Amino acid sequence: MQEKIIGVTGHRVLPKFSQICLRVREVISGLVQQTDRLVILSPLAEGADRLVAIEVLKFPNTSLRVVLPLEVEDYCQDFTSPASLAEFQSLLEQAEEVKVLAPAENRNLAYEAAGRYVVDHCDFLIALWDGCKTHNKQGGTAEIVAYAGNKQKPLYWINSECGQALK
Repeated sequence: MQEKIIGVTGHRVLPKFSQICLRVREVISGLVQQTDRLVILSPLAEGADRLVAIEVLKFPNTSLRVVLPLEVEDYCQDFTSPASLAEFQSLLEQAEEVKVLAPAENRNLAYEAAGRYVVDHCDFLIALWDGCKTHNKQGGTAEIVAYAGNKQKPLYWINSECGQALK
């Protein structure tokens, strides 16, 4: 069985949520037609990581693999509400595989390692990104998109500010 792995990177806050969901579904619908099995590889952070994972899992013959930048207990400290924590735990329970990366010197390095792991282990990357390179925070979306470009990874860019797909 041929499988394709979709990676995800993106912002935690998505102003045009419904438009972005629609564009993500369109991208996934096209990818589902190109393979027997579609896998989403996600760190399950709030925002983009979860949105894409949830949308992929709505399609048949899909599954979730999770890569965590930190141990679960530590990672959960980054979630903003009990509802967010519950959503994370629900998705984590649906994962066919969970990988926790080796400890890093600090949180930003841990997030960077997770983003690079996603890029290195996916066939396509979906980026829910505003396109702003001045936000180039270590481990942030701009850095991971640039890393994917350097690796010549196929990228589906959905602008997080307007919901437009900009492949």
